[in-house]
Amino acid sequence: MMDMLRLEASAKRPASCFLHSCIRAAAVRHSDTRGICVTAAMDPQKLLNDLARLADNLRAAVSALPIATLDGAERKEHILDACNSVAQPAPAQLKLPIPPNILEPSYLPRTCIGLIGSTGLGKSTLLSGVLGRNISSADSVKRGTAVPTIVIYHPHERIEASLTFMPLKEVQKKIESTFELLEPDESGRLMSNDDLNQDPSYKLVIEAFGLTKRDLMGIKRRPGEAAEVEPKSPLEIVLQLHPELVGLLGTTVNVTGENEADFLAALAPYMGSPGRHKGLKKWAFLTSLVVKCNAEAVSGGSILVDFPGSGDSSSIVLRAIEKVEQCLDVRLLAVMPQRASTEAVVKEHMDNEIRRRRENHVAELPGEEHREKPTPASSSGLAIILTQCDILTRSKDDHKLIQDLENHEDISEVLTQDADYNTNLELLKDVELKHSERVQYVEGLRNEQSGSNQAFKRPRASGFRYDNMLNEHDSDEDRDDDHDPKIREAVREEKQWRKRCDQHRAQRRISVLRARYLVSGASVRRRFGDLVLQERQDRDQFDALGEDAVDDEEDFSLPVFATSAADFEQAHPSGDKALEQQTGVPALRAFIRHAGARAQYRAVLDLLQPFRAEVQSTHLLLTANDSETTGDRLARQKERLRERWATPTEDAPAGPSSRLPGSLRGKGDSIRNSLVKAFEKSTEAELENARDELEKLRDTCEKGARNARKAARKMVEALVNVKMHYAKHRAVFRHHGIYEEIEDYNVALAQPLIDAVNEAVGGYSGSGSLGALRASLIQDGANVFDEVLKSAKNCDEGLRGELHARISQSRGHLKRELEQLNRKGNSIFWNTHDRSSVAHFRDEMVDRLEKDYDISAGPRFIGTGRGSPARMKAFFVDAVDSLSKTMFDELARDLVEYQYEVLDEVGALIKETYSRAAAQCEMEISNAWVVPERQPVMSAREQAARAVADIERQLSTMERELIEEMRRAEENVPTCHPPPFDRVAQ
Repeated sequence: MMDMLRLEASAKRPASCFLHSCIRAAAVRHSDTRGICVTAAMDPQKLLNDLARLADNLRAAVSALPIATLDGAERKEHILDACNSVAQPAPAQLKLPIPPNILEPSYLPRTCIGLIGSTGLGKSTLLSGVLGRNISSADSVKRGTAVPTIVIYHPHERIEASLTFMPLKEVQKKIESTFELLEPDESGRLMSNDDLNQDPSYKLVIEAFGLTKRDLMGIKRRPGEAAEVEPKSPLEIVLQLHPELVGLLGTTVNVTGENEADFLAALAPYMGSPGRHKGLKKWAFLTSLVVKCNAEAVSGGSILVDFPGSGDSSSIVLRAIEKVEQCLDVRLLAVMPQRASTEAVVKEHMDNEIRRRRENHVAELPGEEHREKPTPASSSGLAIILTQCDILTRSKDDHKLIQDLENHEDISEVLTQDADYNTNLELLKDVELKHSERVQYVEGLRNEQSGSNQAFKRPRASGFRYDNMLNEHDSDEDRDDDHDPKIREAVREEKQWRKRCDQHRAQRRISVLRARYLVSGASVRRRFGDLVLQERQDRDQFDALGEDAVDDEEDFSLPVFATSAADFEQAHPSGDKALEQQTGVPALRAFIRHAGARAQYRAVLDLLQPFRAEVQSTHLLLTANDSETTGDRLARQKERLRERWATPTEDAPAGPSSRLPGSLRGKGDSIRNSLVKAFEKSTEAELENARDELEKLRDTCEKGARNARKAARKMVEALVNVKMHYAKHRAVFRHHGIYEEIEDYNVALAQPLIDAVNEAVGGYSGSGSLGALRASLIQDGANVFDEVLKSAKNCDEGLRGELHARISQSRGHLKRELEQLNRKGNSIFWNTHDRSSVAHFRDEMVDRLEKDYDISAGPRFIGTGRGSPARMKAFFVDAVDSLSKTMFDELARDLVEYQYEVLDEVGALIKETYSRAAAQCEMEISNAWVVPERQPVMSAREQAARAVADIERQLSTMERELIEEMRRAEENVPTCHPPPFDRVAQ
């Protein structure tokens, strides 16, 4: 099949060929970034270096100038502070727990992207295709990904990895629980093999150490090496089987390979080798794997995490998975196409994404707090990955599959609209008819030559079923009787027609399967659109939706990629980029890369734009006309504006007012103080609303705590009285209530509180306060700016125009500051969701119950005699009952206090932001009234002005090119595969 498709892609074909036109149309739509390799037009790190260089140049230009030249010490200090903040920006916070020796801190943010989904979906194979290299452990362990595999970028060809192993204490728990399970229960019965094989401790020990039940029973009965030697415990015996393991547990090991083969060889001692069943398997003790490689997908600032599928991990790994999942910025949810629109996990992730978008909504203007703008698909926090969408590979029943798909109602409707498919189908009918004629003609010649009297009948076109001809041709090998030139020529023609048939069938097959995945993607997007509409209706916003409120419409803000990693593995060695692109893997790779590059470009722009504005303002300051050039009349008007709106400072330079009669100072606050007072009033009002909401949250949480307290004793009695082997109860206690196949004790006890918290947090949105506040602060700024303009109504037209220009710049300052405030504030609020998660409450419960868990699993209740299991359970029930009197109230109180602390943190960030913005606005507007005195350092001032002008020109070019690159990348990044027909044609 691959040879046929390669021939198809390279052979000269008619213009109507679907594959040819699809690829060409997609190339027009998607530009270069839709192809296999996306190369960044601009390097964010180089931009940062250039900004630092220009900041140093600005510092050098203004440092030696006297204070009077820069309109006072405060203004000069402000300029130098701006230089420092650009030359040495603070590192971005890294959410993932990666040590700085593995990933150096950087101002450029890293975007965490997780590939999640059930076991057996081919996620690791897809990861290898996306990265362009195999770094996955799945091929070695033969059971799927063992632990979260974190992939980060470095520019070197070598591949490095850091492997972290679970603590010795965790392994001891597994071994101790395993040997207890081999003991008889209270009634003297042994656990069955089936029950043992379902136990997580037993499974880990058997698999990790390569032991059998017979081996374990032998170890259990084994005495010391000699009679005089004290007998060793089974735990000691098992660990002594592999002394090198003890040295690994609780440590991090680094491995390096100069290329992929060397890396996999260096990794093999820790990951095992395919086909190895006996002996120690070190990978089973891993808790995390961090890989550094030179891969395009992560070169833009993305960190890619491949998660184990469900059921693949021990309890400690599951907890590590939860912590990493909480750090994700984007989730790539892998799912089979036939289940993509029905699985409950898909709806769960869609609901979370809708909630994230709502909480990150930013109002542009007053009154728009509840009008949500469409979210670009390129910035979505969720993408659906349809896996195993094979198009290039074929199965035994491939022909029947294609026919069934063509008869499917939805797929048939798509195919009806596909002009290339229908044109190809007509050509296929004609070519297959011609091929049938050639086949029967050859057989007729052979029959004539052999003296056969069988009549030769030409086929009739009427009633001809072209599908019946799919397998209706002889072997390619020439028959012995084909020595006749006429027969050989006829056979050659038959082969040519057969080859054309194969080409058209391949095109037909690709068209049909493409339509299948278009339908699957459309179904997923419709489901997401329905959930978005439902969520807005639940918030009583149906009226605000207007004509957009249409049910059962595709929502293209959700990225959906139909991928086939198996196809990509077959297509990649051939070097045929067109075939690779059909697999969807290159499109997904570009999407992942763009997600990281997008955030880094945004971070650079956030640094560049305020700095350029500061440079422009400094240039205006250095090129302001002096008092002699300005003239007395205009100087007096400027001085009136200064005295009315400037914040008084002790070192303010003497202006022309010293030569003017009387005091011209007006009454009222400065621009800075006016803005701060207005901002403070609006901020306090919004924060007060948020505090009122927090009090509602407190009431709901306290109610949940009371419910949990009342239910605690009955719940814990129900948990410990579940009928099972006593060793399983001890295993649960030994693992602090978290044992994979048994209900989590901690979550079960805290569930009433968790339910109340989810209800309360769902109704409280601190980020919603930010959206409303931004619109209010913009309006507050506009009111103050209007007052400043009114105060200049009697000034010269040129001065009014300059004042208006400076105020326009100030509006831009304010808007940028508030945009950054919203992003930072939303990030802070969004991170608070971790504190209301099930994982958080589980950890909190473990901390409070850890001592009693350990006592229950400890030597006090070892054995089955004298009612030890019953006393063990009774002890734990009483312990929980006693702690519950205060434990749940403390959890509720801690959560509310934490929310108040977060609100205070955001409040401080708001105050810091609007205070800085107010000072910037006043300094910008002050350029309209600055009148420097003629000084002996005028030449130095002019020289500095030329240097600053050159800096501004470079910054202007940098900003323009960066914005253009961001626009181009945003337009060209693929957000679905295959692209719908109407979008391909655009």
